Order: sequence, then structure tokens, then C-alpha cells
Amino acid sequence: MFNARALGFKQSALKGITRNKGFMVILPAIVVIQILIVQFGKTMFRTQPISVKDWIIIALTTSLVLWGGEIFRLYRSTVDKSVDLPDESPFS
Repeated sequence: MFNARALGFKQSALKGITRNKGFMVILPAIVVIQILIVQFGKTMFRTQPISVKDWIIIALTTSLVLWGGEIFRLYRSTVDKSVDLPDESPFS
């Protein structure tokens, strides 16, 4: 979700995130619903509850995509001037 906000732009995926009210509602809703489905979905969703440790591992490892995108955008905006990308996303 974060990287989609900044796809094709020089700006950080986190820039102005708190000003986007829709994003600030949807993000926690997705997190809460995902946790509820995994922890309590059982037969209906064919899931098994996982430990807090597993949730932390999942959050940390999947966040590597966000940090990789941030490093890539930082590189593109400071070092690689050959591609002219817009500075800001219209979705900020």
C-alpha cells in the first residue's frame, strides 16, 4: 500500500501520509480485519491462529519492501537524474 502511493514518483511513500484521511482509515481497518481473519477465521477461512512473535516477524519481513522502495526513491531523486519523474504524487 505504501509503495503504491509513491509509484513512479520521487517522493517518499510516507510523505504526507497523515494528511490523507482515506488512507489513515483504510490502513488500520485492513490490519485489524487481517488479524481477525487469521486469528478467528478457523474453518470459514481455513486459518490457524499465529503467535505474536509470528506477527512481528511477518510485519518486519514484509516491511522490507517499503524500505527497499524508499532506498530506491532516494537513489533516484539524488543520484540518478537521467529519468525525469514527478516530484509529488497526486494522491498525497
